[in-house]
Amino acid sequence: MTPKQYSGNALSRVMTDPALASCGLAAEMAGVRSISVTRHGRFVGVWRQTLGSFDWYPAGYNQPQARLPTADHVSRFMISTFAAS
Repeated sequence: MTPKQYSGNALSRVMTDPALASCGLAAEMAGVRSISVTRHGRFVGVWRQTLGSFDWYPAGYNQPQARLPTADHVSRFMISTFAAS
């Protein structure tokens, strides 16, 4: 599914953020309110949009390890987390 199909979904903005690509990150829709994130082809986690927040489930976790209020915060979190590593 393409981001255009989910134009109302805030996570679609994260998928098209060019700064994420510069960190080697790629995101693709994993459901109506979820995106799967990979880095250099390896799965690193899933973002899920909930009522009023975005929850980060890193690979191997079944509970969210971060909860952020907006898609812009999601992009900044991903860049700061993965740009350093």
